Amino acid sequence: MEVVIGIKRAKGGFGFTLRNDNNRFAHQGMLDLLRDVFNSDAVVEVEYNVDPGEFGKVNGKILRVTRRGVRVVQFTPGRQCVERIGEGA
Repeated sequence: MEVVIGIKRAKGGFGFTLRNDNNRFAHQGMLDLLRDVFNSDAVVEVEYNVDPGEFGKVNGKILRVTRRGVRVVQFTPGRQCVERIGEGA
């Protein structure tokens, strides 16, 4: 992983790569949005997946980052997870 973030009330780190491949522009956009949100204290939704294949693994791969307004936390190991983080979180 080349971009790694932490999420309050979630164990581990979550990230994605910045490589010159098919995901380059999407990943650059996610990084730009994460920077904007960090600097403005806005709200963002982070969708990630934690692979249950490794016992005790808590780090996940970020699939999508979007700007949102409320906070919802739902986590089931091995399934895609969505967290909305920001103001009031």
